[in-house]
Amino acid sequence: MRPDAQSQPLAVDFRGSISEKVKQYATEKLTRLERYTPRPILHTKVEIHEEANPAIATPITAKASMDVNGTVLHASVTGKTHEEAIDLLADRLRRQIERVHDAYDSKPSHRGRDKSAPPTPPPAPAAE
Repeated sequence: MRPDAQSQPLAVDFRGSISEKVKQYATEKLTRLERYTPRPILHTKVEIHEEANPAIATPITAKASMDVNGTVLHASVTGKTHEEAIDLLADRLRRQIERVHDAYDSKPSHRGRDKSAPPTPPPAPAAE
């Protein structure tokens, strides 16, 4: 983690006529994702679009791009309502954050073996 990295305010972009209540809900819901990562969320861009076609079963599309200290996560979901789409988007991003965090923690160290540990004995020759 960069020591000078700071979390930036969530940037939420909307297309179509979206109410201020939905904008606040999206901002609050996605800001809560910061608790799932020890590394800072540097930038998040969210786009919510509503299709005008009544024949579409899930007319709300929500897309997000999140920069978690250099690792960019993308998610796209559809829902029947704005709140449902935002909830699904937050869940999908949370799972990605957890997966990236687990992978980051499980990487082996490339610093060699521990010098304080006793040396490993060479393998015994096979008995003939």
